[in-house]
Amino acid sequence: MKSLLRFGILLLIFVGLSLTIPGLFKHVPFLVLPLLGILTVLLMRQSLRPLGQTATDKPPE
Repeated sequence: MKSLLRFGILLLIFVGLSLTIPGLFKHVPFLVLPLLGILTVLLMRQSLRPLGQTATDKPPE
């Protein structure tokens, strides 16, 4: 969960900077978008693992 919070905060900071500095936003996305895609995939894998484990560890009712 901490990694998701960090990612959310970084994303908010990036969006804020891109809105305040349009010139920066024109050059940065080409470098940042692939990194954001990789980060989101890694975070989704990490967040899905514990969910799958808890679903399989539930005792039968």
